[in-house]
Amino acid sequence: MKAGGAVLAFFLLMTSFAFAEKSPPNISLLDMKKKAKLVDQGTCDKKNTKIFVYENDREKFDIMEVQTKSGIIFFTIRKGNMRYDFIQHPRLSIPTYIPNHSSWDQELKNASPNFYSFHHNTKHDCRFDSSSA
Repeated sequence: MKAGGAVLAFFLLMTSFAFAEKSPPNISLLDMKKKAKLVDQGTCDKKNTKIFVYENDREKFDIMEVQTKSGIIFFTIRKGNMRYDFIQHPRLSIPTYIPNHSSWDQELKNASPNFYSFHHNTKHDCRFDSSSA
């Protein structure tokens, strides 16, 4: 698959889900990340934003991690037809579940304009290297 193609497919699929759970999911993002394999990575915002894509084929979930220059880290877990968004601010030791995707999206837009553009399939400077994982 063309570099970045897996990431683009991941986000296009995720944006097709227009709902999110009202309460935090009974999942541990950090535990799930430990069980997943790094399958792709890239950069945006003139290499100031780092992106990591993890997969776990056995348990059927994907994790996208976006580390911004400001220190804010965005996570999305896709498991089946559900999507869970998290934000970790620099002064917090664990990510916070964000039930409203539009809030997560707006904060992403402010922290990483090019990844936000990539996420919305518009002009961006993001580059991915599927062979590096």
